[in-house]
Amino acid sequence: MRIAASVSTRGKLSEALSEAISGALEGLTGAEPHLGVLTLTNHFEDEAAAVAEQIRARTRVQTLIGCTAEGVIGPTEEVERQPGVALWLASLPNVRIRGFHLHPTDLESVETVDELHRLLRVKDVTDPNFLMLADPFFTPYVIGLLEAIGKVYPNRPVLGGMASGVEAEEQSALILDDDIFHEGAVGAVLSGDVLISPVVSQGCRPIGKPFIITAADRNVIRQLGGRPALNVLNEVLESAPARDRELVKEGGLFVGRAISEYQETFRRGDFLIRNVIGAEPENKSIHIGDMARVGTTVQFHVRDAESADQDLRSLLRDTSHLPAGGLVFSCNGRGTKMFNAANHDLEAIRDILGDVPVAGLFCAGEIGPVSGQTFVHGHTASIALFSDKA
Repeated sequence: MRIAASVSTRGKLSEALSEAISGALEGLTGAEPHLGVLTLTNHFEDEAAAVAEQIRARTRVQTLIGCTAEGVIGPTEEVERQPGVALWLASLPNVRIRGFHLHPTDLESVETVDELHRLLRVKDVTDPNFLMLADPFFTPYVIGLLEAIGKVYPNRPVLGGMASGVEAEEQSALILDDDIFHEGAVGAVLSGDVLISPVVSQGCRPIGKPFIITAADRNVIRQLGGRPALNVLNEVLESAPARDRELVKEGGLFVGRAISEYQETFRRGDFLIRNVIGAEPENKSIHIGDMARVGTTVQFHVRDAESADQDLRSLLRDTSHLPAGGLVFSCNGRGTKMFNAANHDLEAIRDILGDVPVAGLFCAGEIGPVSGQTFVHGHTASIALFSDKA
């Protein structure tokens, strides 16, 4: 297995493309590229078809997926608020790769295993790994697809993200080989001699203690532990450090939903983080960006740059082996919008894993597993690390 990546910030597309292709091919040192991932900023969205065609012709990569984004990530730089092209190429001997495109109508109802096999071309695939890039207006369908994949292929990694920097439907450019799509999702299914290890950093830390939802209605938590939910939250905040209370005032309050209830204690990674989006003082309830179900364990969380940095670095240190390369799907709310300096997530990867060739994009929603189940996240860094299965 050999992986290479390159990034260019040249404002002229022909120059940026030439620089990105040359850098990636040089890193492969003559190895045949089987899979490519291309990300380009929205400055070049109208030329996406020509870019894909040139990359396929000049690199001879067998399968190419990609999309447009408001920012791209390369091995040396996170490109924000300026033109950029990032190219990731992988030579993956003994790996079977199948690209796919999904139209929204394909997933209005995935009711059978055969339908899932047909859509993703995985009927005869053992232990598949999934990469997916999607239009953000396709998010509800992606959530349904992830649930279907989880039922048929439990504990198999699905990683990727939603194209970003779009304001209307059909504005994203999704790339599959020589074709450009403006809705739905593109991706690749990999099987054989490849191990894709997920690192999903939600970047939050808990405050207070866990509570059980005892009364709820759709996305409204009415009671926690038999008491009005807003009263419980106020007590948690009153006992929290001043810095945490300040973060909450700045809009940094979240709720973590325990993914598995069959635990006596809960730690980082045991919760799916969702926004607290409002409250009703008259009936003491809390509104969250998720379905609230009676019997679910939840805990309030806060997020800041320090917590996000510590969380990502801790998860990277837990990596059991040095990867050959990786794909990075980072929220467009991270980067310099969250951290005081540029290139935060990239530098964390390099500090912990060394000079690993990575590329990716800033997403409007990140796809990755937490405690064995795959979700669409926000403000998260979702990283796919590639290694030989052996």
